[in-house]
Amino acid sequence: MFIRVAYVLILSKINRMMMSKHLTLSLLMLLACQLAQAQRYYTQDPAYRNANKVLVGGHYTGYDFNTAAPFISMQGAPEQAAAVSDTATGQLLFYTGSEATTGGGKIWDRNNQPMPDGSNILGGGAFQGTTAQGSLIVPVIDSADLYYVFSLNYQGVVPGLYYSVVDMRLNNGLGDVVPGKKNIVLDQASLSEAMVAVPGGNCDVWVIVHAFKDPVFKAFRVTAHGIDTPVISRAGLEMTRIVDKGEYSMCRMAISPDRKMLALTNNYTTLADNGHNLPPDWKHVSGEHLFSFDIWTGKVDNYIRLHSYSIATGVAFSPDNKKLYTIFKDFGSPRPPTTLRQFDVSVYDSAAIVGSMTDIASNFAVHLIDLRLIDDKVYVSGYNAAIGAIVQPNLSGAAADYQPGFISLIQGQEPMATLGSPTVYPFYDTIASLQLDTLVCDPWDSLQLSAPEGYLDYIWMDGVSGGAAHTRTITGYGRYWVTSIGKCDTRIDTFIVRGARLQFDLGQDTVLCNADPVTIGAGLGAVTYAWQDGLADSFRTITESGTYALAVSSDGCAYADTVTIGYSDLRQDLGDDEIYCQRTPIDRTLEVYVPAGAASLWQDGSTDLVYHVQDSGVYYVVVRDAYCTFSDTVKIRREFCDCIMEIPTAFTPNGDGRNDSWRPVIEAGCPVHEFRLRIFDRWGKMVYSSVSPGQSWDGTSSGAPADAGVYMFDLVFQGAKKAKQYHKGDVTLIR
Repeated sequence: MFIRVAYVLILSKINRMMMSKHLTLSLLMLLACQLAQAQRYYTQDPAYRNANKVLVGGHYTGYDFNTAAPFISMQGAPEQAAAVSDTATGQLLFYTGSEATTGGGKIWDRNNQPMPDGSNILGGGAFQGTTAQGSLIVPVIDSADLYYVFSLNYQGVVPGLYYSVVDMRLNNGLGDVVPGKKNIVLDQASLSEAMVAVPGGNCDVWVIVHAFKDPVFKAFRVTAHGIDTPVISRAGLEMTRIVDKGEYSMCRMAISPDRKMLALTNNYTTLADNGHNLPPDWKHVSGEHLFSFDIWTGKVDNYIRLHSYSIATGVAFSPDNKKLYTIFKDFGSPRPPTTLRQFDVSVYDSAAIVGSMTDIASNFAVHLIDLRLIDDKVYVSGYNAAIGAIVQPNLSGAAADYQPGFISLIQGQEPMATLGSPTVYPFYDTIASLQLDTLVCDPWDSLQLSAPEGYLDYIWMDGVSGGAAHTRTITGYGRYWVTSIGKCDTRIDTFIVRGARLQFDLGQDTVLCNADPVTIGAGLGAVTYAWQDGLADSFRTITESGTYALAVSSDGCAYADTVTIGYSDLRQDLGDDEIYCQRTPIDRTLEVYVPAGAASLWQDGSTDLVYHVQDSGVYYVVVRDAYCTFSDTVKIRREFCDCIMEIPTAFTPNGDGRNDSWRPVIEAGCPVHEFRLRIFDRWGKMVYSSVSPGQSWDGTSSGAPADAGVYMFDLVFQGAKKAKQYHKGDVTLIR
């Protein structure tokens, strides 16, 4: 028999919960099923790390984390840079930025050569000035060799946002811009210098930018189908303007590793007299800002003002999402040196976060600009030929361990205002607790489990894997699970196949004649047993006719069987055959067992239950009922237990025919086993001997009449069951 179990799960993109289920069954059987609510867990795609193994920063800075070696890049501008590496090997694929402050945007291949159509990339660096986070690379979803290159225009210059598409299959594998896919306008509005990419919740990536004048975020969703229209969020400080200025023009953004928080820094007043002559509300817009982010909707919300009256630039979160780092200068005259600041954001509470503000390093000899989280460290750039690092960014205060010269660069390199924008991939979406509970009861031979089709690979609990392994045929109960691996999601489906194999057989209907009681039942272990009369044992012994029914149940399954047994035990025992001694009276009672519906018949026609025996003979009884017959026989006989022997004391051998000879007289019929007789005269001479109990002494000795007188005898005799007897005596011969 073959049973197929399959299901289709429909998930809502909004609430990420299981909405429906479908179970298809075949063959005779309704299975009870229970589907547990699905829970999603989002994990870091390994490609996320490998894609950022090569850093390209400001002013020709290049650093290969694979070999721990710097190299000269062609990105000559102080800011606006991005690079992407192979997700398998970590080797550089290409990077983008600007040749110089007004040299225009560029895309270079891994050999530091401009791609054939990689020049004149519009946006930041296009003869206006470079943009802090002006370059961003995002993979085209579901297309391994295609990449979006986003370019953000300089301080409100319109159009604000462009993108181009790079195909790594072009130019002999070195890549080039796809014809017709260059400098496509994505947003016509004036935008700030902040741009960041965030992995979404459904095989997508959000590209977030900020408006030039207003507290407005725009989140463009990148999916396998392209780039959606932006989700607009109004969050942050609202201002009443005295003069129409671009209050958010010089901003940077960072997203926490868990993608729940977005930080924004603003250094607008760097261009305006250290902030002394600006209206107070303009001062408030500078500094550090914190928001929440929803990876499903792209909404930015829950604004927290961290610090005002400061010029803030670089921003980054710690790997454990609990710390926020910023680079800032407070307003003042003369302007104070750069300070590296830490906030504790483990609890999303305004007072707690603001109160946790700690300066972990200050009074720098150089001006610091940018922060970037790479793997487990936060790297720091500035106007020097080295890259600093916060080595323990998860720790508080000075324990975070800022080291200013952590990476030494090649002479002439200065990362300056950027360490480049990271390339992000969609996160894996893991449905870890989808569970199908299936009840399968006998009869069944095999069951086919089926995971959703269309995934790249399937790995079962015992290691069976492969793209074609989305189905699995099983033959036993248990817990089975399969991991389905897709491009952007991984689901773990668990199949609990429960029930019990309860089939058993009480046997064919039968009649048991004169047999021992039979045991019937089902040895199925720890299951529930119920006989027709309430007995709860697994087996029972049949001692009477009847119809017997047994029902068993376990783990939601049940099975029953019935058998009719005619039972008739007419076996009798009249006892053993018996021997009585010859002279002992016989008195024995024979009894017969006659159950209801049966009858007995003795050898003489009697039907009594008791029969009295008083003589030797063969006695038997026959008992019958509707099904069976049984008879028994007993033999009763007599035998000699001992022999009566008489020894005469005298005899008269005178020929008168009366008492003419002498011998011991043995009881007639008594078996004699040994006999020896000797007779001696008074001088000890033996005058007669015999070994035959039937012979007699005729009173002669050596053929002549013996003298009258007294003679002595000795006798050895064994008869019947007695032991040997020894007799001595005398006999008188009379003439």
